[in-house]
Amino acid sequence: MPKALWTARKIVAKNNEKRLGSVVKELQARCQGYLQEKNQITEIIKTKFSDLETKLVNKIEETINPKTTTDLEEIPTRSYAEMTKSNNDLNITNIKRLLRSEKVEEQIEEQRKQSRDANIIIHGVKETENEKDFVAELLSDVNINTKPTYVSRIGKESGVRPIKVVFKDTPFKYRFMKQLRELKQHPSVWLKMMRY
Repeated sequence: MPKALWTARKIVAKNNEKRLGSVVKELQARCQGYLQEKNQITEIIKTKFSDLETKLVNKIEETINPKTTTDLEEIPTRSYAEMTKSNNDLNITNIKRLLRSEKVEEQIEEQRKQSRDANIIIHGVKETENEKDFVAELLSDVNINTKPTYVSRIGKESGVRPIKVVFKDTPFKYRFMKQLRELKQHPSVWLKMMRY
């Protein structure tokens, strides 16, 4: 191989290494910039989630019945994970408060579920009918001798709105549901419920 060709190849190789080195440095600088942007975005997201968590906890505390919170000590707004981050904060009192607040939330949800469990919704009764009279007639036709606690139409006034009936207790609701087969003997009521 001639010496001139050899020298030319060396010069081209050095130029390529210099260009390649500068491209690698530029890519490393860009990657470093992207990593910094990623870290900044991560911090912004953490801050936003923390703010949302705080707002959510405040909203939950607003909806809790005031009677249940007066008996309790101040409920911590930090999660269990946050409390365990530093051993200074982790003590038996904080754990008791956290468990107590969870128990109160479960009890409230259970009470709400039980209050809804005594409800029935009747669809298909024309708006021209008096709801209370209709429900009284319906209950007498299925041989139930109790008066509901609450009877009202629900929803927006467009078309045929359903009737919400709240019984005193859940067993009354289940007894009513079991006795619905009695409606077959009273076609007038049965037809009223089927018409739209």
